[in-house]
Amino acid sequence: VTAPVTTFTLTQTPNDKKVVMYINHLAYHEEEDFTVDRVQKTVTWTATAANNGFDIDTELTDAVRFEYEYKPAAE
Repeated sequence: VTAPVTTFTLTQTPNDKKVVMYINHLAYHEEEDFTVDRVQKTVTWTATAANNGFDIDTELTDAVRFEYEYKPAAE
């Protein structure tokens, strides 16, 4: 995290299982705190300060980690 951010790009396309986001070792969950666009491989943080949550910026953390399953490309 180098600036305030609400959208993240994933490296792989998640399968249908829920994605988990980790900020400062705390888990946040798909559909509760953020949405996932599997076609675009993006995550959008929806639990912002404007929605009674908090904003993700450099004062909060320097890294956000995602945990998800995906189907490897066929070889």
